[in-house]
Amino acid sequence: MTDTSRKPPETQRVPWEQIVLVCALVGTSQMTWGALVPALPQYAQQFGASAVILGLIVSSFGLGRLLVNVPAGLLLKRVPARTLLLSATGALAVLTLITGFIDNVVLLIAARFLAGILGGAAVTVGLAVLTQRTTPANRGSILSTVQAVQLAGAAVGPVLGGVVLTFGTLPLVFVVAAIPLIVVIVWALVCPSPAFWSSEFVRDAAAESPDTGGGASDVGAASTPAGSMDARAHRRVLVGICVLAFGIFFVRFGGDQSFIPLLAYDQGGLTPLTLGIAYGLTTVVSLALLPWVGRRLNAGARLGLLIVPTLLAAGAICLYPLAQSPWFFGALIVATGVLSGVGSLVPGVILADVTPRSRVGGAVGLFRTVGDAGAVVGPLALGSVFDALGVTWAVALLAAVSVVALAVYLGLARSARPAVPALPAR
Repeated sequence: MTDTSRKPPETQRVPWEQIVLVCALVGTSQMTWGALVPALPQYAQQFGASAVILGLIVSSFGLGRLLVNVPAGLLLKRVPARTLLLSATGALAVLTLITGFIDNVVLLIAARFLAGILGGAAVTVGLAVLTQRTTPANRGSILSTVQAVQLAGAAVGPVLGGVVLTFGTLPLVFVVAAIPLIVVIVWALVCPSPAFWSSEFVRDAAAESPDTGGGASDVGAASTPAGSMDARAHRRVLVGICVLAFGIFFVRFGGDQSFIPLLAYDQGGLTPLTLGIAYGLTTVVSLALLPWVGRRLNAGARLGLLIVPTLLAAGAICLYPLAQSPWFFGALIVATGVLSGVGSLVPGVILADVTPRSRVGGAVGLFRTVGDAGAVVGPLALGSVFDALGVTWAVALLAAVSVVALAVYLGLARSARPAVPALPAR
């Protein structure tokens, strides 16, 4: 039998069991904090909590995640990836079990802050591990797979919490939320793969040009190999990618998870059930499209999958003031969600294209930190504009942020294009 551990990492066969395992660790970590959402009204009753206290319970988690992304990514240079990922997820599982039995609001806020640190570290490290282990030939498939699992985890968490609360108690929500994560951790412990977790993946590989196939003209400056970029050009592209992350999280958290649901009830005539169906259908369609998107990304497509869906989503967002019926409003939710989801896959792939393996951890941490800043700013900015100026201006802001972020990225990426193309390998 051939000893694959001696082969260069970029030439080894992709161990999809380990890819799925890391994706599952990321997805089940997300489930643990999503399960809290349906429990918020019960916390309000239990603690007599005001809206401010409930806001602190939610925002403390986001603050912890915001603070940990970059440090967690940088730790990959010093701590073995498997040790770091299993430590973060294991501690998160234990903390989730404990949280359900906390009966003090101050301790609950502290626990949610710590959960944000551990959950943010788990997701950042998991994404960095997968990014380091991609090649141009499989990058789209791997990163779209983790996106699919993240979507599923984000969708299942609140549903799981709601079902358990319907038939059980508040502590049981957290016990049930922790069980899938514990099962995946046990799976990781009993199925080690030394080749997959090798420290070789932290070292830089030789520069590779993506196998663009028929999509080479669609790639442009977006997927310039890391080895052919100087440090200044790499910084410009990285800044552009982070601007995209801000726009994506601004739209997702400020629009899809905050402003749009409010508008759906007030203007669109949707009920909680029909709103849930619209978002569920968005997830189903997005998951169905992911294999095709992954194949296109594997073939080298970048700019087309970024520009076209982003502009179409911005255009659909602008139609919300005209949506006065549940069917029209629900269709817009599905259209904007699916289009935004396709566009949101591309920045992470470009990040892998242009970043040497040894710097992926810090780059992913920075990417997620700027994105989380967008998640914090989005709901506040849109809510303020909506209250002061009305729905038309709020919708215009939502669309403008995504278009401006795209324009900034394209400008920075174009300026980073090498003046002289690299000579073909002999």
